[in-house]
Amino acid sequence: MQIGQLSKKTGWKRRMDRTSKNGFFQPQPILSQKFVFQIIANVFAMLNFFWQWWWYTLSVFSS
Repeated sequence: MQIGQLSKKTGWKRRMDRTSKNGFFQPQPILSQKFVFQIIANVFAMLNFFWQWWWYTLSVFSS
């Protein structure tokens, strides 16, 4: 899902501002599912990267 794709839909930013007032962002169910899945995947990728980087630095400093 690219940012350009989202901005093509009418007022993506405005819709986020409007929905953030009640503190809950609810797009279409399918879109929100994809959105949540993408966030989880990004978090896991970051965790994986940091884990590898941490082990790399540990092995470098311990030797």
